[in-house]
Amino acid sequence: HHFTSNKFKTNPPDLLGFYKWCVSRDVGDENEQTIRRALTVSKLVAEGHDIEKSIKIAWDNHPLITR
Repeated sequence: HHFTSNKFKTNPPDLLGFYKWCVSRDVGDENEQTIRRALTVSKLVAEGHDIEKSIKIAWDNHPLITR
């Protein structure tokens, strides 16, 4: 969802640019959790698990970070 910000609508950066943008806004930890959830879901689905259960497991293992 960060890619939908006005800054990225016309000229998406590379991954390093996105990383720097996240760090400058202090949202790096949240994005790490998002990546961990995505990788967990991908791994579980690739192993034959149901998508809905995979998503639940990913959220259980990698919850939102609270400040």
